[in-house]
Amino acid sequence: MIETPENNALNAKVARIKELGAKVKGYIIDVTDSASVDAVVAEAVKDFGKIDISVHVAGGSARIVSPLAGSVLIYQKDYVIDRVLKVNLYGAMYVGRAVGRYMVENGVKGGRIISFSSTVGVNGLKGCCDYGAAKA
Repeated sequence: MIETPENNALNAKVARIKELGAKVKGYIIDVTDSASVDAVVAEAVKDFGKIDISVHVAGGSARIVSPLAGSVLIYQKDYVIDRVLKVNLYGAMYVGRAVGRYMVENGVKGGRIISFSSTVGVNGLKGCCDYGAAKA
């Protein structure tokens, strides 16, 4: 695996969970790409034999992808809106669909799919119209 800050952080978390005695493996996934999500779900099933819970926490705001981050909607660029919706809305849908499909097709009983959101989806936040819409 290529060393990046993301990989190093993932490896540190995996090592900590292993110290606690759990069987664990970390996966790098692009939640904006449904094929990537499907591939990781298939790999997790191969590695662990089944999936009975999924916890989806991926998210990001325009502040990550745009120098105009925090701008009001009328100044926001299309690519920024697109990226924010893909990470926050499509990502949750792709993960839920892939895991849900696996659970239904394999008769998983009592399975859980948990997707985290943000209070911005309920309360809003100045300059974050796209993020708030995606999290709502």
